[in-house]
Amino acid sequence: MISVIANLALCLKHISIPNKNLKNLEIELPALIIACPVGFVSAEESKEELIKFNSAKVPYITVRGKKGGSAVAVAIIHGLIKLASV
Repeated sequence: MISVIANLALCLKHISIPNKNLKNLEIELPALIIACPVGFVSAEESKEELIKFNSAKVPYITVRGKKGGSAVAVAIIHGLIKLASV
């Protein structure tokens, strides 16, 4: 499973920082996180939190700063597919 977060920065916090209420649940972690939410509200901070506090040690691809979005996420996925087919 690959988690792609392109628009809603708050989703990143649920993946990168474990929630105390979810401790006893068995949650399947993604094999890869593609994190490129765009915007001025929490986007940059959420990406930095993923980089600093990725406690689950899930591999990730992100774009630092406020830039990102769906087009960037799709470009990353296409690049990975192209690399895998070489």
